[in-house]
Amino acid sequence: MSVHADPGATLLRVCPDISATPEVCMRSGSNGTTTAVAATNDTSLMDLSGRSINLVQVLPVQFAALNLSHNDIDSIPLMGHGPETLALLDLSFNSIPSYSRLALPSSITTLDLSYNNLTRMDVNSIDWSQFPKLSKLILRGNSITTIEGQRFPPSLDYLDLSDNPICRFDINPVTFFLFRKPGFVLMASMTPVAFQLSCASCPGTLVTGQGIALCVFEGTREHLLGQTQDYFMRYSIAITTITVAVIFVLWCRRYKQMRRDRAELSMRDTCTSSICAQYDGVPLQYRMSLSPRMPVPTEPEPTDTKARPLGPAPST
Repeated sequence: MSVHADPGATLLRVCPDISATPEVCMRSGSNGTTTAVAATNDTSLMDLSGRSINLVQVLPVQFAALNLSHNDIDSIPLMGHGPETLALLDLSFNSIPSYSRLALPSSITTLDLSYNNLTRMDVNSIDWSQFPKLSKLILRGNSITTIEGQRFPPSLDYLDLSDNPICRFDINPVTFFLFRKPGFVLMASMTPVAFQLSCASCPGTLVTGQGIALCVFEGTREHLLGQTQDYFMRYSIAITTITVAVIFVLWCRRYKQMRRDRAELSMRDTCTSSICAQYDGVPLQYRMSLSPRMPVPTEPEPTDTKARPLGPAPST
């Protein structure tokens, strides 16, 4: 049978001891009554959609397909024991955040998490690589703005990220080659502004498609930023050290030159130096000039131009 539970129902770990053997049981949060829910005519499908379930004690894994859409589930901490036959799980229209715990069986091939509370996909969010058989992942209609450092299983061939406000789509080379494999379907888009900003800020290899820009590089932007800051710090320290060393060498050379100049000035002979004491009693000597001696001009004898009378000289 299929009975709707009250708001705030809990999907139980095990059913209580009742006459019938139900497939799953739910307990109402308002009055504590337990409701047994049997499988549909197709015993491989369990439909628990729209039952106001907000807590899952243990995820049943004995079905091939489980529909838990249109509830208020925010995490799945545990899964049931027994053979893992669950391949299709519909968790659309719930309240699962990016950092929720999802204990899902490794047999999952199709997972629908569309229209939940996912805001980003990074190394600390849900690890999709833990589902080795996952081939179809539907994340449509969330609020995902950043995709960075995500790991996907090699089995994935369909990824739906449409209707998300993606601003940054950073992937590693392994994920890029996964997206490039034949038959892979990637559904995603960016606004023109986000596309331009993503192209301008990509620190790795930029790959553009139809309305989407993928930035391919190893690691995360924070890791690269840390490496860049490390590099510039080391570069600055090296430049500063070299500059100080050059200034010190120049100063030492200048100081030695000044000391040599002072030493030469102190050793230069002067007239008042003590080295001249031995010549105190010796007359001064002058060096003869080596230049040729010039003839000294003589003055001509004066001549009397007045006429004197001829005759004997007057006697005295």
